Amino acid sequence: MGPAARAAADARLAQSLAIWTDAWLANRRARGLTRHAVAAFWPIGSEPDLRGLYTHLASLDGVTLALPVVARQAAPLLFRRWSAGGPMASGAYGIPEPDGDAVPAPDLVLVPLLGFTDEADRIGYGGGYYDRTLADWRARGLTVTTIGVAYACGRLAPGTHAPEPHDVRLDAVATDAGWVPTAPPVPPAG
Repeated sequence: MGPAARAAADARLAQSLAIWTDAWLANRRARGLTRHAVAAFWPIGSEPDLRGLYTHLASLDGVTLALPVVARQAAPLLFRRWSAGGPMASGAYGIPEPDGDAVPAPDLVLVPLLGFTDEADRIGYGGGYYDRTLADWRARGLTVTTIGVAYACGRLAPGTHAPEPHDVRLDAVATDAGWVPTAPPVPPAG
């Protein structure tokens, strides 16, 4: 995609995710929850750029936005608090990381994807960090909603990708052309 097409795709993705996360937050608030941790990612390479959405989310009452940090090689990710304009440092693989405090496992995590299947299996850069992190949270009994974020052109043809035993399937994938398989339902309030 050229720069104009990429910017338009990023805007569609951000709008779709904003609508869904607004409903998700409204539901949590209706259930009396006042703290909401959202993990996002800093865009690198060909990943979607949703920093405008992050600034919006981080400005909402009770929302903590966090970005991943590779604290140790071949280990689950750590997430640190992020705020717009806050200090960032070059971390592992040259990816900018926030200088904020560590946060516990998030309630919602946006996962960058290079490719994905119709079943919400993902292909990333191959380091296994998200798979280790998601598997660790599940092993500890934590319930975290996982949304992959990708351009629709990253959709893999059926039968071209078989997940490995360690791969962790996501709840859904948000793309610039819609949700795969569908947007995760927001449970009714009450």
